[in-house]
Amino acid sequence: MSYFTSIELNIPFKEACIKVREALISEGFGIVSLLDIQAILKEKIEKTMPAYQIFGACNPTLASMAIDSEPNVGLLLPCNILVREIEFNITAVSFQNIHELMKLVQSDTIAKIATEIDKKLSRIAEGLKSVSQLK
Repeated sequence: MSYFTSIELNIPFKEACIKVREALISEGFGIVSLLDIQAILKEKIEKTMPAYQIFGACNPTLASMAIDSEPNVGLLLPCNILVREIEFNITAVSFQNIHELMKLVQSDTIAKIATEIDKKLSRIAEGLKSVSQLK
């Protein structure tokens, strides 16, 4: 199984970012970080590239349960969602496969929490597909 799933949307990058943020919030996630990799690389190494942002998302209830079960699991948090411009009006949204990632922890409790997170991320992906998935 892959470490991620990805969908392509026939919408502009900025609109995709708005839709991703709204979808995450609707599933109980907060945005705890937003990395604008395009801007960072432009500033640090003068690299020009398409828009590329990483949303760090956290569901507080599930994160708390995971940390209570395995205090070092914070090294694998938050959930990252990548939004990147492929070309004009075509945007890819990629989601970590949390269950695969959390296999590193080797805990049944963490595996159950990861499954719940993956279900939420799958619902988000399905909702975004209905916005404007490329066929």
